[in-house]
Amino acid sequence: MLRKTTLAFILVAMLVSFSAPASEIIKLGPSETGVSMGQNESGNNVIQITVSEVRLDLVEIDGQRWAAPRVPEGSSLMERSLPSLPFLESQYLLGRMDGIELRLSGVVTTEIDLGAHDFAGVAPSKGHFDRSTDPDSVPWIFDPEVYAGVKTFPTVDVWIDQPAIAGPWRSQAFRVPVASWNATTNTLTVIEEATFEIVSIDQAPNPRIGPDRAPTALFGSMRNAVNAPGGRDTLSAQAGRLLILAYDDFVDEAQPLAAWETLVGYPTLLTSLSSVAPTSSATEIMTYIQGLYDAPEGLAWIILVGDYAQIPNFTGVMEGARCDACYTKLEGSDNRPDASISRISAQNGADVTIQVDKILHYEQQPDTGSAAAWYTSAFGIGGNDTGSTGLADWERVNLLKDDLLTPAYTYTEFDELYHSPSTTQVKTSIEDGTSLGLYIGHGSVTAWSTSGFSVTNVNSLINVEMLPVIWSVACVNGAFHSADECFAESWLRREGGGAVSFEGATTNESWVPPCDAQRGVVDAIRQETDFTAGAQHVAGKIACMNTNGDSNSSEGTKFMEQSTLFGSAVLWPRTVEPSAIDLPDNFNVIGDMATLTVNVGGAPLAKAGGAIVNFYTTDGVTITSVGSGLIDGTGTVQATVTSDPTHCHIHGHNLAPQSFELAAQDDGRVNLDGTVYSCSSTAGIRVADANVSGATAVTVDSLSVDVSAGGAPITVTLTETGADTNFYEGAVILGTDIVVANGDTLTVTYSDTDTGAGPQTKTATATIDCLPPGVGAVQTSTDNESVTISYFTDEPGTTLIRWGTTTPPTQVISDTTLIQGDHTVTVDGLDPCTRIFFEVGSTDAVGNTTLDSNGGAWYSAETLGWSIYFEETMDTDPLWSIDNGSFTAAEGWAFGQPTGQGQDTYGGPDPTSGHTGDNVYGINLDGDAPASAGNNELTLTTPSIDLSQATTVQLSYWRWLGVERDTYDNARIRLSVDGGAWTTLWENGGSDTDDDAWSEQIIDITAAAAGHSDVRIQWTYGSTDSSWNYAGWNIDDVRIEGSAPCEGTNELFADGFETGDYSLWSYGQ
Repeated sequence: MLRKTTLAFILVAMLVSFSAPASEIIKLGPSETGVSMGQNESGNNVIQITVSEVRLDLVEIDGQRWAAPRVPEGSSLMERSLPSLPFLESQYLLGRMDGIELRLSGVVTTEIDLGAHDFAGVAPSKGHFDRSTDPDSVPWIFDPEVYAGVKTFPTVDVWIDQPAIAGPWRSQAFRVPVASWNATTNTLTVIEEATFEIVSIDQAPNPRIGPDRAPTALFGSMRNAVNAPGGRDTLSAQAGRLLILAYDDFVDEAQPLAAWETLVGYPTLLTSLSSVAPTSSATEIMTYIQGLYDAPEGLAWIILVGDYAQIPNFTGVMEGARCDACYTKLEGSDNRPDASISRISAQNGADVTIQVDKILHYEQQPDTGSAAAWYTSAFGIGGNDTGSTGLADWERVNLLKDDLLTPAYTYTEFDELYHSPSTTQVKTSIEDGTSLGLYIGHGSVTAWSTSGFSVTNVNSLINVEMLPVIWSVACVNGAFHSADECFAESWLRREGGGAVSFEGATTNESWVPPCDAQRGVVDAIRQETDFTAGAQHVAGKIACMNTNGDSNSSEGTKFMEQSTLFGSAVLWPRTVEPSAIDLPDNFNVIGDMATLTVNVGGAPLAKAGGAIVNFYTTDGVTITSVGSGLIDGTGTVQATVTSDPTHCHIHGHNLAPQSFELAAQDDGRVNLDGTVYSCSSTAGIRVADANVSGATAVTVDSLSVDVSAGGAPITVTLTETGADTNFYEGAVILGTDIVVANGDTLTVTYSDTDTGAGPQTKTATATIDCLPPGVGAVQTSTDNESVTISYFTDEPGTTLIRWGTTTPPTQVISDTTLIQGDHTVTVDGLDPCTRIFFEVGSTDAVGNTTLDSNGGAWYSAETLGWSIYFEETMDTDPLWSIDNGSFTAAEGWAFGQPTGQGQDTYGGPDPTSGHTGDNVYGINLDGDAPASAGNNELTLTTPSIDLSQATTVQLSYWRWLGVERDTYDNARIRLSVDGGAWTTLWENGGSDTDDDAWSEQIIDITAAAAGHSDVRIQWTYGSTDSSWNYAGWNIDDVRIEGSAPCEGTNELFADGFETGDYSLWSYGQ
């Protein structure tokens, strides 16, 4: 089902980590549940634990009632066969070499007689297992020492991990069980309040060997540690160095991203793979990354550009998962990340360009006004499975929803795609516009199995620039190493839609730990501790490891290694309409320290780490960064600079990025508003100077500059923009005020009489360009409904196509993006065998325009024809070939009217008629498909189909199918050409298929079938196991159609007979 939650106001509910129906909630003394730092009577620091309530959820096992105790903000022990009891976790920040122990020094408890509440005891955990495992197949096991013994479980007061290093931070995670249970007395003892003495250890394992590291925009969630220094207001953090490591063929395509991130303020290295890894080995790559991290500049961010075949990775230590994150294990002997890593997975340059363009548009051109409503919308998909944890996937999503909706946070709409949403519901939600997507359910390499939403569905999305950031708890959604295009990759590679970022796993995920990580991500978003996709990803990993451990065999390490972020690690996701940034008014430089305050709407942006400020200088062409930093909690940035900056660029959380010229100094500067002008442009001139001779603070003053372009200079007067602004502006009209020619250099000269170190002449220059772009290499490609036109320009220019079905063409398609090289435009929505005429054009950056109409003869192209090569409506028996193996026609494939039977064990029934008419081809028209087929495939095969004239082909059919997941039962569609081997076109995936209505299915079979004269399609059922029978196949209205050349030859000339124009013909008497 889908339910859209739209809230103007809701009551704030206490965040709890459970939501299943409860037998009882028992209130305790404290008002809140949590872990905090306090002081004992001696003034020594202590860890304090408080629990406000305990909830007893019901778990039925073999007809008995067992309790699953839960507490707010808590997690549950998941060691198989042992009681599933709640615990609270946190972490303690350490120095370079020390560690801690925690000793219980005081406790207040409440005892609960579970027998009095009609519970047999505390239910055991089934332990951790993959989401590919059917929870019902995992038996309940009761540890005999606990369930038949007399001792209370657990016997420890606290579990504490070894010290771990995460970038600039070194810490120890600890977990406190807040309830214990004694089977003999069936008594649950719950902590209301507990105090732990902190015992310091001078020399602890895993010390920091290298230098201390400055804080960056990473690891913001570490400041939630129980002993984190007071608040974040005084945080002074660096942006952190960024490495973009690109496969050699993709370096040029990655360059725009590197240029943007440099402007944003990340010290960026764009490095080709071969220059650091001659044999493209993971070991060589790791050596290079380690060297960057160990250098004084450090390394915080990594973006890999290329697919697995281009840029490989390591296998993880826990389960051998393909592991980009293993490149971030850079310090210490632990498994925690020390940097953030993401991947722009691409097999060709076009894949890179699509993803880079999406990232840049998302960051640089945010929507505003009513068009920005999608920033406050999110969607969540969750199925009904619980993994025997007592909490269904949809309920876990619902808890996250409650934390994101206003007034808890900024989201105002949340699409609840719960239980078994259809692909149409998912598509509609995304195309309506959402900025955040959360998924918890089953998955495959190519789909979200819970919804059936697959790569095919992603490739049909047209959400254009409304691109969500998606966090997916599912098996193998991110297995980019095992497929040409995995599910995660398809979201990023989709042009004209999809997502801007996607997190998915390379292997099968466990049931609960990835949900702990997703909770950590959502907490980082709503608590605004981490603002980039990469930092939020790391926050999720840290949360998962704090809860589930970070040893080589722990579930926390498993998630850390399998979880892969696709897109840009330094993307700043938005959650509301971006705000405009005020003009900085308190910029100052003292020595090598630059400071300013970021203001929005007249007030400081009081959001520590919420904006990055890059200080730079520019000559109008080249931007040179001289230093950057993050704002603190007062909105102020303090950045070390290598020279005095002239400009700054500000980018950040829910901000519209913008560059500013900084306040004028005594040392004046002069700028032109462009680097290239046409011969008729107006060139704007600006001087910034704080001590112009004769200027006063109460008057609007003026000054003069000289302007030349190869001849004698002219004098231009500039006027101050306002009293005491110290900025002076003016303009010169080229071709009117001053004579210019193509190739001239326009020079503005300003004589600064007092720079603070004496007089100095300052200049600014630009180039005169009077020539339009050169256009050539006009080419076309066609299908049955579109013509794609491509051409080349020799300089950056816009794209213009003027087309029509008659001459002169009048319909216009244009794009103002400046492109040097290949321009491509598609004219679509055409009928088959339609000829269009067109001309191409381009305008360069300064307005010079060229048009190419093929010398006035116009270019032309014709769409392909469209044919239905095969169609069967099933009105009568088409007598296709049937092979039911050892099964009868009543059990296997048959033609006729289905009777609506089935669902004897699982799934829904067959239909009662075809999609159109009464008849279908189906498996057992009177009931469920057969069980125990083993490897015995039941097949239905079409007659031979001639597709020798086809250039593109698609198979469409209507389906009503019930089949268990592919682990147990199999349904496939196969194809054979020219009597050859059968190849699989489609097969069921990792979740059960249970259609309850007819649905059209379309499969592109061009690559396999086009141009072949003997093509056969086959539907198969089997192998199957011995249980969980579903209804099987029902198919109707099968069609194979596609494009082919139009009849006749291309038109060479027009005869003019219809118009009476015979001028192209000659005749004699």
